[in-house]
Amino acid sequence: MTHNVLGDFILPVSLDVFPSYPEYVTRPMDFSTIRERLLSNTSYKTVQQFAMDVRLIWENCKKFNNQDSDIYVVAVNFGKIFDTLLSHFVLCK
Repeated sequence: MTHNVLGDFILPVSLDVFPSYPEYVTRPMDFSTIRERLLSNTSYKTVQQFAMDVRLIWENCKKFNNQDSDIYVVAVNFGKIFDTLLSHFVLCK
């Protein structure tokens, strides 16, 4: 969450700014919601549940934005980075 490129993913998408967002995305997700779920110690029972929510952020971004947009490219790249880090975490556990 501290990476400045991820700023657009920290909070829920503003429907005031993007009113058509619910037409494309039925299950919104953002890092502040994930953080709340992690801190509650009740939402994620498995690493897979956590990973599904993180991946949902990237998938939602790709659904809503054009492939040639900067934010789409960020979602693709950070999706790859996340999967690599996750696999290292799981293998080292």
